[in-house]
Amino acid sequence: MRKPHDLLDEAVKRWNPVKVIVLFSGGNDSVGTAHIAKAWADLRGRDISAAAIDTGLSVDGWRAHTVKAARACGFPLSIEGPHDPHFYKEQVLEHGFPYTRTAHRIMYNRLKERVIRDILRNSKTERKDRVLFVTGIRRHESPERWDLNPLTRTRAACYVNPIIDYTDEMRDQYLADNELPTNPFNQHGLGSGDCQCNWGAFVTLEELKEHSPNLYAKLAPIDAEVYERHGWHYGEVPSKALRQVKKGQAILPGMSPFLCAGCERLDAERVG
Repeated sequence: MRKPHDLLDEAVKRWNPVKVIVLFSGGNDSVGTAHIAKAWADLRGRDISAAAIDTGLSVDGWRAHTVKAARACGFPLSIEGPHDPHFYKEQVLEHGFPYTRTAHRIMYNRLKERVIRDILRNSKTERKDRVLFVTGIRRHESPERWDLNPLTRTRAACYVNPIIDYTDEMRDQYLADNELPTNPFNQHGLGSGDCQCNWGAFVTLEELKEHSPNLYAKLAPIDAEVYERHGWHYGEVPSKALRQVKKGQAILPGMSPFLCAGCERLDAERVG
């Protein structure tokens, strides 16, 4: 297992970034990573900042929690976005609420990745400048992440994942040892609280109403219109019959396409 400070050192040596920015969601992985990265930057005499992404779909209290958690890690927090405030409503009205991995990629690209691109562009003076983003990705979050490298580079940005080898227990112990705030939203199925596109049907609209009434009030009228257009609610996965109809598959004349409604519900393929 490689130490977080060593990974940060290697990333800086490899890419010589003009800026180092922690991508901060307010989740427990994010908080632990930010605290580690700030300690590393202080030891190295290096400037570092933290940025959170406002997707326009955060739960009630997320902004206040995230600012508080970042402050506990030693950061003033910059909250960026949303890139397109109308995207989610327009997308779900056209296609229905997301429930597949493909839909998740679309949501991530438009709600988060484009904000990261904005941050990247605003952080560079010259085109050749490199910006290093620090993330809280861990291999133990999901099988899909087990083979991830701690250091990666895309055409646009560089990334380092300092706690990539941490288990849940290691992360939780680090938070406890350093008296860092823990995320209050995950226990209600709301993840880090920063984005409730709900691509995996993790929470129902009624559960959202209980734990985040302001966001519920925003999504409830959209939910009614989506159901009228497409036949399923926020937090639901359409039946097999309905999915077949939406794919344009023929049904027997006179037979209701909704006979199987309620009989099948796909388990969402969830990612951490």
